[in-house]
Amino acid sequence: MNLNLAKLYNLQGRPQDALDRLESAVDEGLTFPVWNMVHPDFDPLREDPRFQALKRRTLKLEDG
Repeated sequence: MNLNLAKLYNLQGRPQDALDRLESAVDEGLTFPVWNMVHPDFDPLREDPRFQALKRRTLKLEDG
């Protein structure tokens, strides 16, 4: 749910809310596939340091 809500917030022009939802999802143990990291809905967040940190953190979780 947090992942879809993050996409919705981002599309609504609420990037900080989107990042909050993504962080919450990762905190809850969600590892979302790399394709979500390249999904066009997240394009506006790509350069944000919080998004970059989540990307690194998620990739580490997926590696075990």
